[in-house]
Amino acid sequence: MAARITSHLNSWGCRGPRAVAHRPIVNRQRSLTFLFLDVLTTTCISPCTPRPHSPDRIVTGNEMQFSRANWKRLRLTGDQRNVCYPHSLQFYLEPPSESISLIEFESLAIDRVKLLKAVENLGVSYVKGTEPYQSKLESEIRRLKFSFRESLENEYEPRRKDHISHFILRLAYCQSEDLRRWFIQQEMDLLRFRFSILPKDKIQNFLKDSHLHFEAISDDEKKLREPEILASSPSLSGSKVDWESESVYKIPFADALDLFRGRKVYLESGFAYVPLKDIVAIVLNEFRAKLSKALAVSVSLYFCIYLISA
Repeated sequence: MAARITSHLNSWGCRGPRAVAHRPIVNRQRSLTFLFLDVLTTTCISPCTPRPHSPDRIVTGNEMQFSRANWKRLRLTGDQRNVCYPHSLQFYLEPPSESISLIEFESLAIDRVKLLKAVENLGVSYVKGTEPYQSKLESEIRRLKFSFRESLENEYEPRRKDHISHFILRLAYCQSEDLRRWFIQQEMDLLRFRFSILPKDKIQNFLKDSHLHFEAISDDEKKLREPEILASSPSLSGSKVDWESESVYKIPFADALDLFRGRKVYLESGFAYVPLKDIVAIVLNEFRAKLSKALAVSVSLYFCIYLISA
């Protein structure tokens, strides 16, 4: 890792730490941050990674500040916390708006990389969605103190950590097509796991907060179309118990094209009637589309800030 840092400093026209030290404080701290982001994507980082000695570096919203006087943490209590992070999973539609130190910036990024690496390794070792896979992934998420269950108390800090760390890694993993592809796949697998353990009574609110206008149909409408939906949805076993406990969502046909291609959904009047067991595929497609677009924007942002810091 030290050799890689030296190589990057040389590539910027620097000759070791002294050259960086003579830079103005703003440019020096920005350079160190971009160096960390670059090393993060190519180096296996251990828990013993040294931390910077000074928390001068502040990240806040769309701009960067470097003053100790501005080193603040957003402190919310009660209902305000629930408004910020109402669910244990999210589409990351809004960037963080608080200030954090460089030390916390690095710590959050490293923990997020560890989590996504665990997601990748477990996906290779186990079949996704099986009990061993779910159990192992839950243990990893719990160990790294990220959010995963809707009903747990004191979930503000894990959800905040999940939110900020995701955006840090967006900046780190937007730099090449391979990095973007890897990042999207692991984030999708993580969202799939969290969605699978989301209580049914919370799903509708999550879809609404994620700007997905999918509504569960009423029991009367479900009963009216029961034969057609059962015949068109292989995910339903046909058991009366399974059918009565299953929610069915009415969504625009264009959002269910993958299910339509596989002949796995019932269509009527431009709408698809999708069981809860199949809605996760549509949610993941929407998440992938939004994240891909966001990473494309992040590329431009990364290089603009990089040029300013050079």
